[in-house]
Amino acid sequence: GTLLWKRRYGAGQGGASGLLYLNGFAYIVGHDRPGTVNAQAMLLKYDAAGQPNDANPNLDGAGVLTPAWTQFYDPGGGANAEAVAVATDGTSIYITGYRGNGPFGNNDIYVRKYDQNGTLLWANELGGSQSDIGWGIAVSDGRVYVVGETNSPTIDGISTNGGQDAVLLEFDATSGVRLSTQVWGGAANDFARKVLIAGTDLYILGQTASFGAGGTDLVLLRYAIPSGSVTWSSGTTSVATIDVNGLATGIAAGTSTITATSTPAEVPPTTYTADSGLCSKTKSLGCQSDEDCPTGETCKGYRGFAFDVSTTASVSGAVTICSHY
Repeated sequence: GTLLWKRRYGAGQGGASGLLYLNGFAYIVGHDRPGTVNAQAMLLKYDAAGQPNDANPNLDGAGVLTPAWTQFYDPGGGANAEAVAVATDGTSIYITGYRGNGPFGNNDIYVRKYDQNGTLLWANELGGSQSDIGWGIAVSDGRVYVVGETNSPTIDGISTNGGQDAVLLEFDATSGVRLSTQVWGGAANDFARKVLIAGTDLYILGQTASFGAGGTDLVLLRYAIPSGSVTWSSGTTSVATIDVNGLATGIAAGTSTITATSTPAEVPPTTYTADSGLCSKTKSLGCQSDEDCPTGETCKGYRGFAFDVSTTASVSGAVTICSHY
């Protein structure tokens, strides 16, 4: 119980939200607000002794330690970092939180990946028309899982249940592509705060006002990590060029059959004839909720394709599919 050291960092209007230690380094996330500018999401890296490195401790005259490195994120409407996860080999750091004035609506969830030197490798965002916040993050076996809350009527093309709902997002750790979206909740306010990976299961800790003894109650959710995958392809690549994640990177005149191939196989069949003359065409694969699916299957969200014939720029949308895993 002996205090070994203490360190301070900030411009006087900041705070910490998350902490993780791995392989001799401590990673801290939160926000800082220097002067009158917007709050900005903050990621700090220290070594175990509270020094930037073993040979060159750097304390200034006020007792403030300069971290090994810092990263800040503010896209213009303010941002906060709520949680941090690090790959087991220490080479990749992932953070999540929320940003104001996002492209989807009010507050949007963001995920950002950095290498061990603080270089940004990829970033992704998701939200609906209202407020969406990422509260927890975990990484394992090439997948990044983010949990939080959504106050939007729909998110990633999936209808929510009323009030605030808990949300679970899955990303590919290498590319940052969003792989799936799930929503949980009832008519009142429900949200997820933390996520833990244990073997082939996800454990999510949160709060519910929709279920339980009344008022608000603790809730623990357990999800099986999917062992399958969904891969997209185009029958006529000269008409529609589609990557494996369903992202359209080229559209020309004509018609092509777009196919979603899943392992294990999914029901119903997931082929779709895409006509490039249809502007900004997106496809929902037959389900809006679990009630639309056969017994034993649930409605899952996947990254999907969209076409815009006015440009050849990459665009993306959301699709849903009935899944038995």
